[in-house]
Amino acid sequence: MPLPLDTDTRNALAAREIASAWLLELFCESAGGSPATLRAWNQTETITYGGSDFSALGDAWGISGEIRAGADLVAEPLTFWFDGAVQLDDASFVGRLLDRRWHQRKIRLRQLLLVPTSNFATTIGVGLDWRGFMDTIGAPEGDGGPSRVVLSCESGTFRARARNMTTVTDRDQRLRDADDACFRNMAVKPFQDIPFGTSWSNVPGSRGGSGSSAPYVQPSLFNR
Repeated sequence: MPLPLDTDTRNALAAREIASAWLLELFCESAGGSPATLRAWNQTETITYGGSDFSALGDAWGISGEIRAGADLVAEPLTFWFDGAVQLDDASFVGRLLDRRWHQRKIRLRQLLLVPTSNFATTIGVGLDWRGFMDTIGAPEGDGGPSRVVLSCESGTFRARARNMTTVTDRDQRLRDADDACFRNMAVKPFQDIPFGTSWSNVPGSRGGSGSSAPYVQPSLFNR
């Protein structure tokens, strides 16, 4: 679903009279398990937005590649990089990240739209709101480039909603409804997609005389 925009944001986008900046939130935990969220943005002065303070990292971090979004059950990767020169400094942003529990914790990236003549001081609204989970952190070496700490994340419809997905078999479905045989024949044709409501007898290559009118479906991911 598209991000709903208020009137001011929509008008500013239509007129192309905007400046933009990126707000980053990493919802980590301390060693004791208490929330320890890190917040930063890509400008040179600290900002308070939505009641939270965002540290000024300037050009010491960035986004690699493009931001993609999908409506299916496929994870959409997104990679961030941070200046690795200060990773051993526990007081730095990336140093605090490495000292905290981050794996599979939530991450949020927002594109903040601002009045272009306000020197990034007057906000208009949010143009993009990306949410996901932190997956891996690495510090590639030996490529001759600058030292960087790379944070790989993933998002997607089912990841953003934090669903517990699993593959459903005929046995699983009958635990929910003993009379539901819709998954009975799914192993016979594992690479063929048949929409719900299609009789098994209408599937090309089906065995004659099976007497089954249960629809066949491809093994799918369902929420437990």
